[in-house]
Amino acid sequence: MSVSPDGRWVAYSYNEPGLRNIYVSPYPSFAGKRQVSPGEGLAPRWRRDGKELFFIAQDNQSMMAAQLTLGKDSIVVGGVQKLFPGALMIAGAYDVFPDGQKFLLVEPAQCPFRPRSLWCRTGRLPSTSRKATRQPNFSSGI
Repeated sequence: MSVSPDGRWVAYSYNEPGLRNIYVSPYPSFAGKRQVSPGEGLAPRWRRDGKELFFIAQDNQSMMAAQLTLGKDSIVVGGVQKLFPGALMIAGAYDVFPDGQKFLLVEPAQCPFRPRSLWCRTGRLPSTSRKATRQPNFSSGI
């Protein structure tokens, strides 16, 4: 669950009917909901200006971005695009920088003796120009 930057909307993953999709509802009424994800999704996060909602596509673990237009009492979902594959990421273990251009991701350990790694992904388009920089390994707290 994630509250919009203006505090008027809540994004969440909800299992209905048998599919876990991403929805946005007005807060605090929760009167009505709008589906954001075209398929199953997890772990929504808002861009700081509220114009985008990021989430993880459950089927292929890709990072997705949905364009949003928030009105006083309405929300319009624009295009949804795949930003980058995220097969190495632990679901929900990520955050978005305020500009929506960089992401911090936690990579799962490949074996029980190797600590997890923190990754910073820079860029928005799925291309070779995106940098993925491995940060120092953390053996505790992540």
